[in-house]
Amino acid sequence: MIRLAANEPDFVTPKPIVEAGMKAIQNGFTRYTPNAGTLDLRKAICKKTQRKTG
Repeated sequence: MIRLAANEPDFVTPKPIVEAGMKAIQNGFTRYTPNAGTLDLRKAICKKTQRKTG
């Protein structure tokens, strides 16, 4: 995670992130997400947590 509270990052956004953002916009993902996060994000977090902690 990158803390953006105090300033902007001092590096160029990595190309895969730029491409994923552009793809998301082109596919209509232009609204705020729910506070709890999207279902796909929550599933990914659960999967990683299960893998890491059992």
